[in-house]
Amino acid sequence: MPANRKVSKYDVRRVQDVKTPILRALAGSLFVVTLFAANPSQAVTVDVRGVAYDVTTVRGTFTDLISTLEQQVWYGDQDLALDLVATVGPQLVGVNGNAGPIFAFDEFAGDVRAALYFSGGVPSIGVIPGNNTLAYAIASKSTAIVPLPAPVLLLLTALTAIAAFRLKRD
Repeated sequence: MPANRKVSKYDVRRVQDVKTPILRALAGSLFVVTLFAANPSQAVTVDVRGVAYDVTTVRGTFTDLISTLEQQVWYGDQDLALDLVATVGPQLVGVNGNAGPIFAFDEFAGDVRAALYFSGGVPSIGVIPGNNTLAYAIASKSTAIVPLPAPVLLLLTALTAIAAFRLKRD
């Protein structure tokens, strides 16, 4: 372009017409990437006894959470609670100071019998006062979504940008 040529409103509009769909496509792609990357519950998926579980934590007292904790698959099954602690404990250690989440499996005189994992230790059984505020484990059978590989995500982003550009151009 010659140095003395003025930029017209048409030239500015053409640049904006090209930039707008690309920016929208990039913003949409960023939203999708953020949606897939976000994991607010910090669930850990583990396989114990041939069943995959999404294990996360809920904070409160045993007394307040008893109705939720009694519904956990390991409630009433000390051995399953120990198996889960052995698998999950090292991954979530630190949610209760130097320990992992509490796997409550029984009530004992208002207190909770539970399996727990201490940093660098082994799974153990203990009785914890029912009025202590702690992080308790809760789980559901896993419905894990397999994440998209990076090349597929990049391809989807490029296709979205091309489609937006073509729609805007027509």
